[in-house]
Amino acid sequence: MLIIACRYLTGRVVAASDADREVFSYPPQPARLLMALTAAAHEGRAEQDEFEMLTRFETMPPPTIEAPVVYPREVKTVFVPVNDKVSDPWSRSKQPRYFPSAHIGDAPVKFVWPDVTLSDAESAALSKLLTRVVRLGHSSSLVQMWLDEPRDPGQSRSADPSERWTYVPDTHGEFRFRVARPGTVSRLQSDFNGEAIERYAELLMELQKAKSAKQRTVAKERQKQLADEFPGGQPTSRRPVIRTTHGYRKERYRQTVDHSLTTIKETVFDPVTISLAQIEGNTHHLLQTLHLTRTLRQALISHVGKGGGQVASWISGHAKDGAPTSDPHIAFVPLPHVGDSIDRLPSSGRIRRHRDSRGTRVDGHLLGLGMVIPKAVNDDRRGSELASFIVEDDGSPKGIRLYGNHDDSNQNSELELQFEGRSRPPRALMPETWTRPSRFWTTVTPIVLDRYPKADSRHQRTEWRKEVASIIVRACENIGIDEQPIAVDFGRHGFLAGVPSASRVAGQRTGSFPLLSDIDGKRRRVQVHALLEFQNPVRGPVILGAGRFRGYGFCKPIQIRN
Repeated sequence: MLIIACRYLTGRVVAASDADREVFSYPPQPARLLMALTAAAHEGRAEQDEFEMLTRFETMPPPTIEAPVVYPREVKTVFVPVNDKVSDPWSRSKQPRYFPSAHIGDAPVKFVWPDVTLSDAESAALSKLLTRVVRLGHSSSLVQMWLDEPRDPGQSRSADPSERWTYVPDTHGEFRFRVARPGTVSRLQSDFNGEAIERYAELLMELQKAKSAKQRTVAKERQKQLADEFPGGQPTSRRPVIRTTHGYRKERYRQTVDHSLTTIKETVFDPVTISLAQIEGNTHHLLQTLHLTRTLRQALISHVGKGGGQVASWISGHAKDGAPTSDPHIAFVPLPHVGDSIDRLPSSGRIRRHRDSRGTRVDGHLLGLGMVIPKAVNDDRRGSELASFIVEDDGSPKGIRLYGNHDDSNQNSELELQFEGRSRPPRALMPETWTRPSRFWTTVTPIVLDRYPKADSRHQRTEWRKEVASIIVRACENIGIDEQPIAVDFGRHGFLAGVPSASRVAGQRTGSFPLLSDIDGKRRRVQVHALLEFQNPVRGPVILGAGRFRGYGFCKPIQIRN
């Protein structure tokens, strides 16, 4: 058994959620532990055996986390001067920043690997590495780390189990924590780009020194070296991002499992989605979803198949013989600015649209597009097929230029996308916005029914609605949700602010989603917006119906306000 203990020296944890910088994040995730160890190794000029231990560390399975109960503090807005290139300190502008924190006291957090055993040499190397760590996450989260001894089975546990929780790795767990995988340390080192930064600084210093000494020949040589080795100018560090996640469940700090804990249902799609932010081009809207997702799909297939090779079926959606594959494949979705909650009127139970949680005006414009990958596709296949489409050889984001439809609503529908890697992206570009577990899901693009209802929508209204509801339930089963919704509400109009109507009525030309059948040239299909309620929370992405690989039937987890 391997146990790493971590005590916060100030009795205070400062950590923000990846999904919302104003929300406190706890417990510390395994990925943060690895990043802290990697940073300590480089900053403390660790020895070779410590770096070898890092490589071993990234291959370990996700640990169990024993975490004391914390008491979050009120989050205050702090205005911090921006450290950009400004000559005068008094000219710097101030931007709002948030530092969510909580009181933890002296009780340590423990990372436990029950089935991992280290040799004496590895234990010594890891102990040296742990002594170099001074912070975990935020720079003000000062910590002390050490290798802890396994607890004696006969030793009494905490008198009050409610003061401590255990987070156990579980694929279907309620929580989703970032974890390491083989190659993570190399990626962190590449993102830091330390060797290139030091080399550039060395050459620049020699150039300045040669100029001061009027050594023209040496100055020209250094100038040429700088131009040859760094044609793009001064190298910089990229923000490290670890996107591999693993499910965790929360238990009381004891041996027995609390079976009353909530079960999280999942779909066939991986919650680790790829967000592509729009960086240039005209403003686009949800109504252009079909054209934009089709163009992005064509761009990806063209890139992957440019060498003349066979495009993988999980990308193209077609088998080797050209027939549509029955297996889940990559889906392309819009990432719009829409509401995130609705109100249920107490008197009637009816639902009315609500503004987003911050009360801001939403209009359904797109901040980018997303790519959703089936869980069955492993990380190696994803990297080999998609990496060159998303990033350059040096790991920097690559610009992806698309050309949408040219109609009256958008004459110049050209846009450029880029892999989202900012530390504080807009909420619509955060995967958690679309994948967090929730009992309530509603569509932001209409569900295209897999089959046409047999009942007449005018003369057999009750039977028609029951049949449509059963088709939507079957659509949930098609994406792997093994629990039927306990309630299904649907209609032509969207349930969230900023979501247009599902289809057009006679005489209507704009303001509603175009029919998928009009784009594909197939038989007209019914399109509806839906609101689903499940008994247990469901983790997304949730994409339903016949158009789910094209961006239709894309759902968002929401709150119901009573």
